[in-house]
Amino acid sequence: MGFLRKIKSCGIDLLLSVLTGGLLALALPGFNIFPLAFIGFALFFYTAERKVISAKVISFIVGFIFYTTGLSWIGTPMTLFGGAPLYAGVALVVLTGIVGAALFWFPFGLVFDKTRSLLLSGLVFIALEMAKSNILFGGLPWLNIGQTQYNNIYALQIVSIGGEYVLSLLVILIGGGLYKAIILRRKENFAALAVLLVVAFGYGFLRLALSRPLEPSYTVRLVQTGLKQEDKWDHSKRNEVLVFLKREVSDAIFADGEYDLLILPETAFPTNPFTISTVADLIMRGSIGHPIILGYDRYELNEEGGRALFNSAVMINDMEFSQVYDKMKLAPFGEYFPLEKLLKPIKKYFFGDSTGFTAGSKRILFEYTLRYKDIKAAPLICFEGAFSGIISGSVNAGANLLVVISNDSWFGESIGRVQNFAINMVRAAEYKRYILRSTQDGLTGVISPYGGITARLPEKSSAYGDFNFEPISDITLFARFGYIWYVVTVAAYAFWYAKFARKKDAQTLDGGKL
Repeated sequence: MGFLRKIKSCGIDLLLSVLTGGLLALALPGFNIFPLAFIGFALFFYTAERKVISAKVISFIVGFIFYTTGLSWIGTPMTLFGGAPLYAGVALVVLTGIVGAALFWFPFGLVFDKTRSLLLSGLVFIALEMAKSNILFGGLPWLNIGQTQYNNIYALQIVSIGGEYVLSLLVILIGGGLYKAIILRRKENFAALAVLLVVAFGYGFLRLALSRPLEPSYTVRLVQTGLKQEDKWDHSKRNEVLVFLKREVSDAIFADGEYDLLILPETAFPTNPFTISTVADLIMRGSIGHPIILGYDRYELNEEGGRALFNSAVMINDMEFSQVYDKMKLAPFGEYFPLEKLLKPIKKYFFGDSTGFTAGSKRILFEYTLRYKDIKAAPLICFEGAFSGIISGSVNAGANLLVVISNDSWFGESIGRVQNFAINMVRAAEYKRYILRSTQDGLTGVISPYGGITARLPEKSSAYGDFNFEPISDITLFARFGYIWYVVTVAAYAFWYAKFARKKDAQTLDGGKL
């Protein structure tokens, strides 16, 4: 009878683990049910404290469900546009889920198994997010827990103090607080939960209430070409595509209305537009009186005498090439193949003899004067807009505006494009900068310095719109001090543990240490 009861308990915990992973996934951008992040972690700690299945096994299951659901789009570029079989895309999603769960969730559960400490487990989780976002294949800052709150405008404001990782930590701790205070019904834990909620939401209320109203005085014309990805790179349709793009761009440039800046998306044309005289002339004439920023692929001779391919952004001002920026952070498997020698057979199968892009070597700002005010715009090409460290360098170098050009068509109809846009919203709030975002077919729009959406063009359409913005030079606490709060918190915890916890290891709070 005892054996059957244990089997039943294990089955219940397995179901709870799957449910936890599902709840956390549904809190992600694309599903947008942000309260489920708090409930998901409360359920995780509840399941772990049942001690039927170890927390490390629970966290692996949660992580697998979380990653396979949240990154379900990752095989889309390979199968929908790359011609790979469907099973290859499914295998990639499953493999990503296994690797992600093993590297970035299993250790979190392992630490909780050993310590039963909410804070220490949360700090370890943040360290794992940092590693994922900055190390693996150059970094993948996707699916960080703090991003579940991108549409929670009040909670989002805390990132201006500590970046998205402080928001991740608060979500975890609030989830643990919900478990202790509500599920266990321990009155002494309500005070701690109340403090966490005040920190998470109270600062946002104050920041938004006390901030000066935004009065943007400049106008950007954002262009969304609406071109289908499968048509763009179809060589048999090249002339048809160029005629379509010339018409759409010409309409946007010369339409009625005054604007100060025009932005076209990443690789706006399927070839270098400046090698086609009619297109080059169109862009040059359009730049008279207001700069044009656009993305394009360009070749350059390298030191070996070969040709290096760059994914670039250029600013044309009064018929002159003002500045050119080459993308520095390339997307793995999309723009370059990591571990190429080791994975050569796989690369050969999926990509043939194609060569990847070359990473740029220098971050620059697009600088010009507009109505007696210096504009210093940091160009970010697609994937780069997700990296807080890249934006930090630009902001501290003087950037007062962020410009993201992207081709999110590679995500197909998936939630990937929503996630990409959501991360940009977090970055805008971290650094208090307007983000002007132009894409091929969505999501195109303007993000406010507080992470809200001030304007958007309809998806899957050829459109342009005039929207207001303002260059801002304020430096947030996060831009100035970065993650110093994390170092201080870890040091304080280590001091507390060495001074008190080791001597009183038997003392627990609700069956769990601080």
